[in-house]
Amino acid sequence: MSEPQIFTVFARSHLLRSCKACRAPIEFYQNATTGRWMPFDPGVEIRRSFQREPDHVVCHEVAGVSHFITCPDAQQFRKTPAPKPPESGSLF
Repeated sequence: MSEPQIFTVFARSHLLRSCKACRAPIEFYQNATTGRWMPFDPGVEIRRSFQREPDHVVCHEVAGVSHFITCPDAQQFRKTPAPKPPESGSLF
């Protein structure tokens, strides 16, 4: 089982959904940094709420496991391909 990570979010979708690939239940939260919706495994814990400066938007610090970590088919949902590791002996 993966360890929860800390994220700052704006909002949570109130609908429990299921992953299109593996059919596992997921919850969506809107990332406060990027504005993109992120899938999480159920059980996200809200650690604290605060107002972000200077725009006073209410944000929440949450601890949860991103479904991109636990989904066996996560690669098919990437917007950009994951970087390939360099070949041995190659500097760039």
